[in-house]
Amino acid sequence: MESNESNTNDAVVTENLNSDVQNETKESELKKSSIDSSNDGHPESNSQLSKRKQRRLKREQRWAETRAERRREEKKRRRERRQQNKLNGTVSKKPRLQTVSMSNSNCKTIIVIDCDYESFMNENELRKLCKQLMYCYAINRRSSAPAQLWITSMRGKLLELMERLHHSYHNWDCKVTDKHWTEVLFSNNIVDYKSNPKIIYLTGDAKATIPDCQQIKESNDYVFIIGGLIDHNRHKCLCLKRAREEFQMNYGQLPIGEHIQMNQRRILSIPHVYEIMLLASNGMIDNNFSWTNIFQKVIPNRKLQLSSSSSNDIINNISNNDK
Repeated sequence: MESNESNTNDAVVTENLNSDVQNETKESELKKSSIDSSNDGHPESNSQLSKRKQRRLKREQRWAETRAERRREEKKRRRERRQQNKLNGTVSKKPRLQTVSMSNSNCKTIIVIDCDYESFMNENELRKLCKQLMYCYAINRRSSAPAQLWITSMRGKLLELMERLHHSYHNWDCKVTDKHWTEVLFSNNIVDYKSNPKIIYLTGDAKATIPDCQQIKESNDYVFIIGGLIDHNRHKCLCLKRAREEFQMNYGQLPIGEHIQMNQRRILSIPHVYEIMLLASNGMIDNNFSWTNIFQKVIPNRKLQLSSSSSNDIINNISNNDK
């Protein structure tokens, strides 16, 4: 009897041990799967990320997960507002924005944003670049004569951030590619861009300036490349070195110093440069078509100083633009 009881007890203990081991195994597998799922889509594990980055990733995940719900709520609010306005008799239709597609535009000037600078930027700067690309597209899309916008070398971390933060770029009316601009624009004649005076890499560090805006507009076949670099002056002359040494092509800067004075280094954001080149290419400006008026329209007033040649005109034009 004692031996049977001891055997029974041993069997119970063994069974309990086995169940405990199975439970521990299941718990460890669940933990592992939860960790894997939390890291899904991100090459770095949570243990390698700082707490700040982990919080940011969680916010982005929540934002992406609730995107469809937010859109439904916004549509619902809009319907309710329209119904309420109908009842109140205050229905007012906003004029629809008249947009011209890039293919139907009279402006055939090509403006390339070269994003082949990812290795020179940290993640925060890449995020800023994503926003600035979005601003450039918005400027082009709202124009009555949009330029031919190309965004090249869209790959790596930049592509990952665009997919995560600005997924709608897939619907943009512009050319977006992971290839380098030399492959896309000059695949048949790779040497052409080196000798063609109408293909210019824009860089604020160059001594030479680009042609007059009237010439750019009348020609309507220039190609301008803007370096997609946000570096806060860490990599000075990088675009110039690439244009001169790597691409061996024509380069130049905007003739800002010849027309206005700025109270800081003459380096503008990518959207500002893009808008300036867009206006220079299509001539869609209310005032007299000139570099001076284009710069006054685009460059923020806080960056401007009085021009030695036409200070009174600049003051009057800026005050009129602010009204």
